[in-house]
Amino acid sequence: MWDAALIALERFANPLHLGLLAAGVFAGTIIGILPGLGGIACVAILLPFIYTLDVNTAMILLVGSLAVVHTSDTITSVLIGTPGSAAAAATVLDGHPLARQGQAARALSAAFLSSLIGGLIGAVFLTLSLPIARPLVLLFGSPELLMLCVLGLSFAGFLTGGAPLKGGLAACLGLLLGSVGSAPADAVNRYTFDQLYLIDGIPLVGVALGIFGIAEIIDLLAKGGRIAERVSLGRGWLEGARDVMRHWGIVVRGALIGVWAGILPGIGATAGSWMSYGHVVAMASDRDNFGKGDIRGVIGPESANNSVEAGDFIPTLLFGVPGGAPAAIM
Repeated sequence: MWDAALIALERFANPLHLGLLAAGVFAGTIIGILPGLGGIACVAILLPFIYTLDVNTAMILLVGSLAVVHTSDTITSVLIGTPGSAAAAATVLDGHPLARQGQAARALSAAFLSSLIGGLIGAVFLTLSLPIARPLVLLFGSPELLMLCVLGLSFAGFLTGGAPLKGGLAACLGLLLGSVGSAPADAVNRYTFDQLYLIDGIPLVGVALGIFGIAEIIDLLAKGGRIAERVSLGRGWLEGARDVMRHWGIVVRGALIGVWAGILPGIGATAGSWMSYGHVVAMASDRDNFGKGDIRGVIGPESANNSVEAGDFIPTLLFGVPGGAPAAIM
């Protein structure tokens, strides 16, 4: 293992590889800022540029872009309440209220630092777990994945505070919308109403933009305001860093949840970030401020959605079974 690590470091030190890494980071940052794109679009956009490259060189470019796309998508989530990707939707719940209170700098600082730490924890797990993860991944079959889905749905009751019935009804509505499209097992079309556009299902990014982006635009039009008047960075960059250090347990747990969500095939960054947010709310003794600007609601999902990508590579490299859509394209 150590021999392979040394060979990888030697190849990484190549000036061409360093330049491609910088290009990937730059591209991932720009793509992450644009609402509605995310990791899948990031890899798809960069694919035409890697056809003439060897496998190792192409991986450096793609991994460099994926490493930052879930960090830069936080910017629009916090400042304008529109998630840069579906995985950043959980950050909107508390990040944007903080920005409207003049604490955008605090929210962004906490998000960036927790995302950095989550990514580092994910990288460490990826490096150490490859030799031992094979038997663990094989233990998870359909029953275990079903119970994990049930666990995720049960978080809906916690996310609605003191109204678990509303959360359960919202989860049922989400299940109904998620069943639209062609069934994976037998290719039977469900609730498509003979519309070709619905065969692939309802895209999660479009739903997230509609819920958060369109709602914010309507609110601004109704009140006659502008985004620039309502949101300012303010001060608090250091305060956000102190928040991360103060809630280091949330960062570590969120990163572990993200890694675990990445290891399990088909879960992905979106589910990982929501599971982490639900875990933070469930473990909190005071839940009244969640959804109104609680910094813990920013730290939890941000530490998870960046560590997911490292977890995605574990089943991808071990079995050729991608943990998420970006890994499937790669």
